[in-house]
Amino acid sequence: MNVEKTVIVPLDPEQTFALITEPERLRRWNIIAGRIAVEVGGESRMTVAPGYHAVGRLLELEPGHRISWTQSWEGRDEVPEESATVTITLEPVEGGTRLTLVHAGLDAEQAAGHAEGWDWYLQRLLAVASGKDPGPDDWGGLLQEADAAALADASLAVLLRVLRDLPQEALARRTPCREFDVAALLDHLAGSLQAAGGELGITTGAGTAGPAEDRMARLAQPVLEAFTRRLREGTLAPEQERFLAGMINNELLVHAWDFAQATGRPLDAPPELAERVLELGELTPQLRAMAGFDDAVPVPPDAPALDRLVAHTGRQPHG
Repeated sequence: MNVEKTVIVPLDPEQTFALITEPERLRRWNIIAGRIAVEVGGESRMTVAPGYHAVGRLLELEPGHRISWTQSWEGRDEVPEESATVTITLEPVEGGTRLTLVHAGLDAEQAAGHAEGWDWYLQRLLAVASGKDPGPDDWGGLLQEADAAALADASLAVLLRVLRDLPQEALARRTPCREFDVAALLDHLAGSLQAAGGELGITTGAGTAGPAEDRMARLAQPVLEAFTRRLREGTLAPEQERFLAGMINNELLVHAWDFAQATGRPLDAPPELAERVLELGELTPQLRAMAGFDDAVPVPPDAPALDRLVAHTGRQPHG
């Protein structure tokens, strides 16, 4: 069965094509992070929701007009690899661009679920195309059973929303993280991601250029991809798995809180995310030193989960 959807996007075809192919624009309506193929035959991996990674191979690429790729879900058997394809065609019309999407190769149950998903994401695309913020994606319920890698996907999503379109002048603002300003804390977080990549056997690169959101997305994506793969393969020693789970999630989510406090931006963190990150375990002295976290400060046991999390890392939740 096929899922077919058509919407009129209030942009020209070239602008619309950028929205559906460029990572920095896809993050605004469709994905948390991803690596996107840029030539036919290349492979893509897009984190659509925590623990849900769309993978596929680029089949066609006509900039401004048409794109087609295979799509399955990494680590999940419901859509066999290379069995389904997504094709998007763009046509100029009065008032913008007609976007026609065909998701082919699905059975009836798969088609129903994917149709609902595409309705949700195409409405988010239209909001972005109209200059609006569609808000954080609605995947809070997925976190109840999420593993440490899926929690890291969610923590990254929270961080990237705080950093989106961060103005240059904000880089000099002080943060709650010891003596770091925003620029220095970005460098610190980059170093932590590089260290996590080293633990996982990958090289992330320096990642010093570009806007804050893009920089952190480029650094974090391969680290979280490697972490997900190693967890699935079971190739991490138990103590290494615990260390990386705590390190990656605390670094992403707690420093997201630091950036939000420094810049006066909202922190869109589901309460269940902070609760699950707290459940990853006690921070070791090694992790506290590496992350620049101080000793825990006392808070009431019935305080909100995010307050308990940041207090656990030595921060005053409201100070």
